[in-house]
Amino acid sequence: MQTGLPSWDFVVIAKHGAASAGNAVLRASLDGHFDRLKRRAGPKHDG
Repeated sequence: MQTGLPSWDFVVIAKHGAASAGNAVLRASLDGHFDRLKRRAGPKHDG
């Protein structure tokens, strides 16, 4: 999940209803967020 992210600190805040979501749904959501962060960081921070 976190491969390729820069050495930054991230804070994840769950929305209402996240506690009742299944693990697969939560994982897919986090993967999408981390993919967006990797694109935003760019190749300069790959690592």
